[in-house]
Order: sequence, then structure tokens, then C-alpha cells
Amino acid sequence: MRQVQLSLWNPDSAPPAKPENGSYRRIRVLITAKTAPLPTAHDSEVVCVAGLRLDDPAEESWIRLCPIDVRGLAAEDRFRKYEIVLLHAKPSRTDRRPESWVPNLAAMRRETWVLGWSRRRSLIDPHLTRTMCELLRDVRANPAARSLAVVPVAGVEDLEITRNPRWMPRQRAQVAGAAGRTAPDGRVAGPLRAPRFQVRYRYRCPSDRCTGHRQAIVDWDLAALQYRYRDHSDAELREAITRDFMVRRLRPNCDIAFFVSSRAARADSFSVLGVYNPPRSVRAAGWSRRNGRQRRSPARVRRA
Repeated sequence: MRQVQLSLWNPDSAPPAKPENGSYRRIRVLITAKTAPLPTAHDSEVVCVAGLRLDDPAEESWIRLCPIDVRGLAAEDRFRKYEIVLLHAKPSRTDRRPESWVPNLAAMRRETWVLGWSRRRSLIDPHLTRTMCELLRDVRANPAARSLAVVPVAGVEDLEITRNPRWMPRQRAQVAGAAGRTAPDGRVAGPLRAPRFQVRYRYRCPSDRCTGHRQAIVDWDLAALQYRYRDHSDAELREAITRDFMVRRLRPNCDIAFFVSSRAARADSFSVLGVYNPPRSVRAAGWSRRNGRQRRSPARVRRA
């Protein structure tokens, strides 16, 4: 078993209720994870993006932005992990999960990419949930409880890599319809490929009574890695996945946590959206969430 340890975590507040007014609101979001794309019935692809709202300290909380057609965005609009973006969004009325909002990217603006783990830690660490076991206990008692979180990991026991079923006939038709779409910058989208493998983490959280968790990885990076290795053998792809998701992302000198999300159809079934792995030696900087600047010295951020 690979031992990892998180030295700092704090309780997370309950998710705020969605505003009754369903109109679009301008919000500021730190992007923390995005899922692998899935085909839809509208000749497009669905990607869900997780992040932290930074626009209003009174409402600062996790947010899920879905649907987003990332591959359909122009290159200059393709935001990345740990980037702060400004956009309009409204509460989702079809997704009952409290953090789910529908984005309108027409006027989206990429603000800054948060450079350096000390500044990232200052933004994310205050929102670390105590344990995955507590998160599950809460949603089993109340399906409207938190569905999006970052949870500390006490130890990763295994990385399960199994053959992924091919697209269903309905999905294959949707993939064919989406292929050949032209992005705003003139790029033509190729056909969406089903990942060759499904990958799951088996891990323990810091709860004294934890019997282990087994959760699928739905990270965009995993799908991208499999696409890059599309012409390699199964053995080579397995080795690449293990090297990336068991070795590189779970380095022993890092504090390890997982960004997790429940499924829309089942509140107590969670997946891993991504790995949060700040170096243990790096402490959080004094960061002002309102203006995105460090209080004591100029923030090192890279302009998009």
C-alpha cells in the first residue's frame, strides 16, 4: 500500500442553497478539476468543471459548471487547472445537486493562472473536508448534502485498471454527429474516442473506522493520456497510467487529497475528479480571495 498523508485539513461548511432567482449571475471561479468528455444527444460533448467560487466571501463554496463543450472552445478560451476565470452562470434546475450551475461562456474572461503551491494552498486548504467517510455519511442522511469536495487521503492501496466497455450504439451515433464540428477559431474536432481502460483508486481516508473507498477516476488528464497512447500496446498504456497516477501524482513528499464528486443519479456514489498534491514543505501564502493578490508581497500569477 502506498502511504500518503495530509498534514492540514479543516471542516467544510454545508453547501449553500441555490438562489431562488434562476437568472444568470457573474461569478469568479478558481478551476480545480474537469472531467473527461462524454457524448451528448446534441452533437456535442459534456464536460463538467469543478471549482471554488471567489466572487463573494459570503457564498464562497464549491461549484460545478456543466455542461461545457471544452473541445468546442477556441484555443484562447480553453482554461486550465488552477486558473481563475470570470463568467456568467445560473443555478441548474435539472441537476438537484446544490453545487451544480449552468455556465454561459459567451462573455467568459480568463483572469489569472495561480502560480505556486503556497498560493494554491491558501485558496484550497481551507475547504478540505475532514474525511470521505464523513462525506458519505452526510449524503446518505441527506441526499441534498455536499456533492463536491476535496478530501484527504491516508493511503492508496491500489490502482485498478480494467478494460473499458465500448460506446453504446446511442453514444456512437452521438460521437459521429459531433465529429467535424468547427470551433470558433476554425479548428475541426475529431471523433471522440472511448478510453481504452477504466481506472479506479482504492484508498483509505483518515477516519479511524475507514474500511476503504473504491472510486473511478474521471479526470480529463486520464482521458488525454489514453488518447496520446492510442497507438501503443495495452501493456505500454497500463505502464503509462500507473506511472502518472500512482507515482508522479502521489509523490511521498506531498500532501495528497482527491477532488471528488457524486453522481447526479446517485448521491452516495463518488468519483475522483483529480489529485491535489501540494508539497508538504510548502505553506499557504497570505492570499486575499477577493482580489487574487497576496497581502504581503506581489502575487506571482501568470496572465492568460
